[in-house]
Amino acid sequence: MWREQVGLEQRLPAEHPVPVAADGVDLAVVRDQPERLGQRPGREGVGGEPAVHQGDRGGEPLVGQVREEAGQLGGGEHPLVDQGAGGQRREVQLVPGLGGPPLGDLAQGVRPPVQLESFDAGFSGGFDAGFNAGFGGVFDLPIFRDGGVSIVSQSGGLGYPLTHILGRADIGLRYIVSTGNENDLGALDILEHYVADPGTRIIATYLEGVDDLARLERVARSADAAGKPLIVWKVGRSERGARAAAAHTGSVVGDDAEYRAIFARTNVISVGEVADLVDFIKVLDAPAQPQGQRIGMLTVSGGAGILFADACEDAGLMLPDLEQATAEHLRQLAPPFASLLNPVDVTAQVFNRPELLADCLAHICADPNIDSVVVFVASMMGPMAMGMAQTVAHQTSLTTKPIYVIWTAAPAEALDAREHLTGRRIPVFEDPVRCARAISMSLIHHEQCESRS
Repeated sequence: MWREQVGLEQRLPAEHPVPVAADGVDLAVVRDQPERLGQRPGREGVGGEPAVHQGDRGGEPLVGQVREEAGQLGGGEHPLVDQGAGGQRREVQLVPGLGGPPLGDLAQGVRPPVQLESFDAGFSGGFDAGFNAGFGGVFDLPIFRDGGVSIVSQSGGLGYPLTHILGRADIGLRYIVSTGNENDLGALDILEHYVADPGTRIIATYLEGVDDLARLERVARSADAAGKPLIVWKVGRSERGARAAAAHTGSVVGDDAEYRAIFARTNVISVGEVADLVDFIKVLDAPAQPQGQRIGMLTVSGGAGILFADACEDAGLMLPDLEQATAEHLRQLAPPFASLLNPVDVTAQVFNRPELLADCLAHICADPNIDSVVVFVASMMGPMAMGMAQTVAHQTSLTTKPIYVIWTAAPAEALDAREHLTGRRIPVFEDPVRCARAISMSLIHHEQCESRS
């Protein structure tokens, strides 16, 4: 079901394709930003699991059991009773059929503050960063923040672990929806909504198969025309995988060559593993995109510079020489034992002279031989980490060139500094090789977009 804000009322247009229990349907609903709750009263919730109700306690999440009475599920308006909130009622409207008011109204830019799952025989659910509902522990984790990335998965059991991974990477999410075996709404319906949704910047999907390849191509072309990168993780390519998909959700995966041809024609970004999915989202959602393959690197480690240089060559990127004027400025700033080639290694001296990072970064960003800048800061922590984050964020605001950070410190060791970067959509990587590969993909995608315009 989809929940839609209409005036001061909250309505749920939906249909129920499978029978419901005689005494109604129970749902777990989480309102406000999810947080891990330490208190779990013994009241039984969905599926016998304990439910939690936190009352009105200053912005803490409210988790309650919502019940739709069976006698009111046939159609028309009916109340949705929140048992955890002392019998509070919400207006609900059931709308038969697909493609009408529910998706049509949403496509006008009305953001639903909640998605509840469509009732099918497979596991399915919905999530947004402000109001979440479903049958999984994902909704109880305090790792999500609002953003512009929308995901649809044909597997709940994989889609929600993916949600965990994206949350831990501090990628801002707008929607996560899993469609199960698609007795009602399917992945293509959700993708069409994401294309029309003004708050969605990046679209990604885990796809086993669709029964209308022509419609998939139309959706992909619409996403491309809207300037929204569409990342597809298409599975079921092997014979055994295709059989597993048919048993899992009933998907007929089709000929993989047909999917690849559609992706090539429509600028779809095809990925084959979760690491690439996460990394590509990071770079595509960055405030600036690379305009060329020339990378400038500023590092506090010579070894990391060597590794990144090799990775750039493997990924089809370049580390050109800096202009003579840039090199001269750096020579005046850096210690005499620094390497001023590209990569520029200012050594661990930056820990003694934090201003060195800001001064050198500004000159590298200004160099006309450079299209993008990568900064390797090792395991920087504490106040110095926040100073680094503020420096990178400030320089990002001054340049049209993308800046990427490679940072090996555990997120918990410098949480505020990391959030200072990721909250501004500045990509942060732990692995120089993955960083280079992601930049290369972003550049290829940008060039393909330019060639079609």
